[in-house]
Amino acid sequence: MPVSYVIDIDKKTVFSTFTGHVSNAEIMTHQNELRNDPDFTSDMFELMDCISEVSVDHKVANVIGLVESSPWASDSRRAIVAPDPLIFGRSKVFQAYISHKNGDVSVFRGVSAAKKWLYEAQ
Repeated sequence: MPVSYVIDIDKKTVFSTFTGHVSNAEIMTHQNELRNDPDFTSDMFELMDCISEVSVDHKVANVIGLVESSPWASDSRRAIVAPDPLIFGRSKVFQAYISHKNGDVSVFRGVSAAKKWLYEAQ
């Protein structure tokens, strides 16, 4: 499965993992699964792990669709960890389109920096 997740209720965080080739439809399925998960609340944090070899099938129109269908609230915080330059760049495009409508999103090359930013507001 290209997208999986675990919800840590104590940390109020969704840990999402992306592996292999991830299509727009699979990201939409992930959003729907979160929306329907009884442990999920839209104001949670999310740590998106794109560390292992991953490719994302994004076109700008698809990114806009993902933003429009996002289950996240405007007060959520979401960190994307993407050490690969291409995924890092595409994640920055996603960050620009989301523009705080569905939370504060930031992109990092490493997990420790992402966690520090994610939880600094607590």
